[in-house]
Amino acid sequence: MTGAGRLDPYLAWTLAGGWQGHAAVRGDADAAVLLLVEAADELLQPWPDFAARRRLDDSPYATVAVRRGDVAPLAAAIAEVGGRCEFALPVAGLGTGAVAAPPAPPPAAPLVLAVVDHGCAFLQRSFRRPGDLSRTRLLGLWMQGGADAPAAGAPPPDFGYGRELTAAAIDALIARAGTVGEAAVYREQGVLQVAPGLVAEAAHGTHVLDLLGGPAEPRRQVSVGKPDHVDGIGALPLVFVDLPTTAPGDSTGASSSAYLLDALHYVRRRAGAGVPVLLNVSLGALAGPHDGSSLTEQAIDDFLQRDGCMALTLAAGNAARESWHAHGVLARRTDDAALLWRLRADDPTDSFAELWFQGASAALASVSLRLVDPLGRASAWQPLADGEAVTTGAALYTRAAGSIGKDAMALAAVAPNAGARRAAPAGVWRIEIRRDAAGGAVRFDAWIQRDEPDGRGGTPVQSRFEAVRGQARLDGGCTLSNLATGQRGVVVGALDRQEREAAYSSRGAAAPSARSLRDVDVLAPAERADVAGGLLGAGVHSGTLVRLGGTSVASPVAARRIAQALLAGRIVPAAGTSLADAVRHWLLQRPAQGPAQRPLRRLAGPAAGPAP
Repeated sequence: MTGAGRLDPYLAWTLAGGWQGHAAVRGDADAAVLLLVEAADELLQPWPDFAARRRLDDSPYATVAVRRGDVAPLAAAIAEVGGRCEFALPVAGLGTGAVAAPPAPPPAAPLVLAVVDHGCAFLQRSFRRPGDLSRTRLLGLWMQGGADAPAAGAPPPDFGYGRELTAAAIDALIARAGTVGEAAVYREQGVLQVAPGLVAEAAHGTHVLDLLGGPAEPRRQVSVGKPDHVDGIGALPLVFVDLPTTAPGDSTGASSSAYLLDALHYVRRRAGAGVPVLLNVSLGALAGPHDGSSLTEQAIDDFLQRDGCMALTLAAGNAARESWHAHGVLARRTDDAALLWRLRADDPTDSFAELWFQGASAALASVSLRLVDPLGRASAWQPLADGEAVTTGAALYTRAAGSIGKDAMALAAVAPNAGARRAAPAGVWRIEIRRDAAGGAVRFDAWIQRDEPDGRGGTPVQSRFEAVRGQARLDGGCTLSNLATGQRGVVVGALDRQEREAAYSSRGAAAPSARSLRDVDVLAPAERADVAGGLLGAGVHSGTLVRLGGTSVASPVAARRIAQALLAGRIVPAAGTSLADAVRHWLLQRPAQGPAQRPLRRLAGPAAGPAP
C-alpha cells in the first residue's frame, strides 16, 4: 500500500493486530473510527461515508469519522502527499452519517469557563446559578465516549456521537434530584459509579471544574482550593466535555487527539461566536516529540489562533520523579546505548515506548535499533527510516524525520502478557541503539507511554525504565504532558506546601541538555500548609469536599487567577492578537525569579486576594 510506511505507528500496530485490542470495533469493519487529520478537503473528497468534517476557516486540521475498513487506505493516501493522520480511541456508536447544525448559543456572557476532563457531577450545587439553585450554569455537558453516559442524553446534533446533556436536561434532573436525591439520579442515569449502583465520592473533572469556576467558599480549612471572597467567577457560564475512556475489553492504547479537537469546537459552539472562553485541560499522556510538532499540539495552536477568543491552561504533568524518561547522545561511530524496560506481570494492556532522534541526515542514517525480549529473542536491526521490525509479541516501528514530527522517531510496541490477547513475556525488555558510521552527534530521548486500564476498573500496570547502559541516562526532566509543548497554551506547574516547585511537577527545557523547546510557564499551589496533601474541592455530592493534588489542581487554580484578571479588564488583547497570546503575554511580562535559571511567575493561592 503506497504511503503505508509513513502511517501513525500506533495505527500500524492496531492494523497488524486486526483491531483485536479495541472492543468497540473488533470484528466490525463497518464500525466508524474518529481520525484527526492534517490534509486538504480536496484529498478527502473521494472517500465515502464521512461524517461532516469539522475545521475552522481553511485550517488544514480536521476531524473525520470513517468506516474502520477505510482507515488504512485513507491514512496511507494522506501520508503519501505529506499529510498526517492519527486515529483516536474507538468508541461504540460513532456514526458516519450527516450531522445537523449546532443549536443557537445563549446570550453573550463576559466570559465562559470550560473544562475538558473526566467525570462531571452535573447536579453539584457548585455548578448551579447562585440566585436560582434550580437551574444549572452548564451550557452543555458532552460525554463523548458513551460508556458512562447519561440515559437522559442524546448525541449532540452537530457532532453525532456520545451523549449530551443540555442545560434544560440538567435542570430537569436537578428537579428530579430534589425528589429522590442526587445519588439516585446518578444511579438512574448510569453515571459516576465506581461499581454498579455505587456512586463515586470524587471525580477528577468535578474537582477541577469547581476550582476553576465554583463559587467562593468561606474557608473552613486552610487547604480549600477556592477564594473566600466573592470574585465574580461563581456566576459565569460553564461548559464541560468528558473525553472517552477505554471500554470494557479494550486493551490497546490510542490517542484522544481527535476528541480533543472536537471538544474545542463544541466549547466554541456552545459558548457562542466571539465570546471569550477560558478552557482548562488537566489531562495528558507522556510520550510525544516534546517540541510542539505533534499533530495534536499543532491542531490546538491552530485552533486557538484562528478562533481568537479562547485561551487554554494545561497541567504540566506529574512525572518528574518517575523512571519514564531517558536520553543520551551518540557522538562517535562506536557509541551505543541500551534501555532496560521492565514490563510488569499480569498486564492485560499493550505497552509503548517512543524514541525521538535529533541530528543531521547523515548522522541519523547511521543509527539503527532493535528490540530484545526477556527470553533473548531479538528483532532485526532497523534503521531510522520508514519501516518496521518484529519479534514475538512485539514490533519496532521507525519513521524518518518529517513523517510523524519534525524529527526521526521509533515506537516500541509490546502486546499484553496477560488476558485474552496475551502474546509477550513479562520481564525486562531491551531497546538497543547503535551507530555504524560517523556523521555528527545524534541526540535521542525516550519516553514510556502512560499505561491505561483495560476498562475493567483496575489499576494500570505501568512499565518503567529499570536501568540504562552505554550512552544513555535516566532523567526526570523533559516530562511535560504530550499536550504541553505547543506555543499558545499556558503550561502550569505545581507549588508544594512550602511554596516551592513541587518535586513531582513535570519540567521541559529546565536543563541545558533538554530536548524540549518549552517549559512550564507559571507555578500555582497544589497543596497548602496543613497535615494532608492536595487542595480541597467539590466532591460528586453537593456539600462535600475531597482532596486532589498535583498539577491537575494547580492548573485550574492558575486559570481562576487568569479569569479574575479577564473580568477585571487587566487582560485586553491588542488588535490582531488572539486571547491566548494576550493571556500568555500578561503572565510572562513580569516573571518572578524562580529556581536557578528558571524565572517562573508564581501565582498565589486562594488567600491572596484579587489577581495581580
